[in-house]
Amino acid sequence: MIEIRRLKKAFKKLLKLLLPAPYDPDEQVVRLRTGQPRRGRALLAYVNEPFLVDVNNISLDHTQHWESWTLGQVLLSMGYDVDVVSYRSRTFRPALAYDVFIGSRSNFDRLYQAVGTTCKKIVHLDTAHWIDNNSASYARYLQVKKSRTTVLKTNTIRQVEANWAIENADCGTVLGNGFTMSTYAYAGKPLYRLAISTPDVDAELVSKDFDTVKKNYLWFGSAGFVHKGLDIVLEVFRELPDYKLYVCGPVTQEKSFVKAFHRELYETPNIFTEGWVDVTGQRFQEIARDVVGLVYPSCAEGGGASALMCMRLGIVPLLSHEASVDIDASYGVLFKDISHASVRTAVVAYSALPVEQMRSMAEATRRFVLTHHTREHFRADVEKVLGGILGIDA
Repeated sequence: MIEIRRLKKAFKKLLKLLLPAPYDPDEQVVRLRTGQPRRGRALLAYVNEPFLVDVNNISLDHTQHWESWTLGQVLLSMGYDVDVVSYRSRTFRPALAYDVFIGSRSNFDRLYQAVGTTCKKIVHLDTAHWIDNNSASYARYLQVKKSRTTVLKTNTIRQVEANWAIENADCGTVLGNGFTMSTYAYAGKPLYRLAISTPDVDAELVSKDFDTVKKNYLWFGSAGFVHKGLDIVLEVFRELPDYKLYVCGPVTQEKSFVKAFHRELYETPNIFTEGWVDVTGQRFQEIARDVVGLVYPSCAEGGGASALMCMRLGIVPLLSHEASVDIDASYGVLFKDISHASVRTAVVAYSALPVEQMRSMAEATRRFVLTHHTREHFRADVEKVLGGILGIDA
């Protein structure tokens, strides 16, 4: 019997060697060659999906796709040949020395020693520090445990893997606001802020009847619903039957959350659970015209991309400081803290404003994004920051 088991094990190993490995996008290496006079070689370990498709088909699911592609294009324009790998890759090993290394999260830890001692090492910080993020997330889930007497499945907790990238980097780039930057300040490394981008999607403000929709709101986010405050928002709007709430996010991915908040999500007349909605589609445009504000009390973000996308459409943000978006009273509302009382107070107070003031704030929030958070602004920031770090005139 033991001999048969050994033979089966040996046969499986042989098959693994002989058969081609299944296609895994995370393990694909894309090699790009500069059309400029060659300055050196760069390794970009961030998001490789946009380099595997035509530029017109780059995903809009998250701004990191276009931003990773832009980082690669800027490096090429500066005269670097660029090797691109996924930050999730577990098999890539540098075979050559590099002059520049831009990486993210735990893969930075894995790769930084192999790129060469003279290589400039830049960590791209697209989340709050993992300790700040994870502790804040667990604190929010503890609140749900107490209020709902249930513990949600751990796969719903939005955790960032432990890493010491900032400690091992020469410097870092940050997408978020002062909150996000403050979580890395302890390391004493130079930090450079990049203006996170928004896709080129627009809606007409003039088509919105503010007097009719002044009590209508939106929660819009990706997975990690408790982390992003959806539980608080649902409870607030359950208590406000004259108000309307749209919930846009991948609800089916978190079954334990749906079970715990089924009443709010599906049995409360003024709450409409839309699920995941394409930001470029007609339905999202319709929702944007039917709401006056985004309610988003997230406990930790790395750039607030979902909030900025809504702001671009003229949806006034009601946010926590930790949502990682700069907020001014002329175009947004900042929660006093991440609590039921603060969210409810802010929502009721905003809906009580004169219609013309609401319209003015909507116009200002859209103007803010178009002035600071477009793809063009992101590229300009990358060129300026990388140029300064590498000693290259933009």
